Amino acid sequence: WQEPDDRCVLGADDEITGRWLRQGRVEIFAEDEQPTPKFELPTSNFQPPTSIFPLRATRLGFSLREGMAAGAFLRGEELLLRLPSQPERVICRRETIRLRGMHNVANVLAACILASIAGAPPEAMAEVAATFEGVEHRLEPVRVLNGVLWVNDSIATSPERAVAAIKSFDEPIVLLAGGRDKKLPWDEFARLVHRRVRHLVLFGEAAERIEGAIRGSEFVIRNASAVPTRTMNYALRTHR
Repeated sequence: WQEPDDRCVLGADDEITGRWLRQGRVEIFAEDEQPTPKFELPTSNFQPPTSIFPLRATRLGFSLREGMAAGAFLRGEELLLRLPSQPERVICRRETIRLRGMHNVANVLAACILASIAGAPPEAMAEVAATFEGVEHRLEPVRVLNGVLWVNDSIATSPERAVAAIKSFDEPIVLLAGGRDKKLPWDEFARLVHRRVRHLVLFGEAAERIEGAIRGSEFVIRNASAVPTRTMNYALRTHR
């Protein structure tokens, strides 16, 4: 349904979408319980894609790691925009972005591509990057109490989101984590907690699963400690 006059914006640093960007086609693989096409293959361990189709639209990439022939990227401390048939332009410097975290720098790069397609100039993009404070529940500063910054990141309901949030802080972290158990893998989260979190408070259905990942991690617990509890309200009352 896409045509050459359309635009397709893809993250170059992601293993999956980066491959789509470079190869110019989408490959979607089935999960274990989903049906896959039957092929006569020379090796039995090859998993064919469930769906594959070309990307006919003009592909634009964004990256924190490398320059883009067409798209937006971080070079040193500058965010740059490079679009077809247009000169390379500086959007802003990284330290001027109001939002925390490198994942939000990537979000700004993607947003700038879309804004440029809609006709916005780099000056307007820079102004928004320097003033936009984010939305509720996404690394939302709540208050400073007794010298401690409380941050609400309750939108982070998957390990990947929690990892991105933890990486956004240089300060010592007391992390309240848990909620519904979605049977997700917590291994990467556990490794990062051992490196970056001073105290971990667990609650809800997922507490036991997360605690198991923490205690089963290959890293030895040093300065971090994990305390299971019952509910968010209880955690807030007892671990100030």
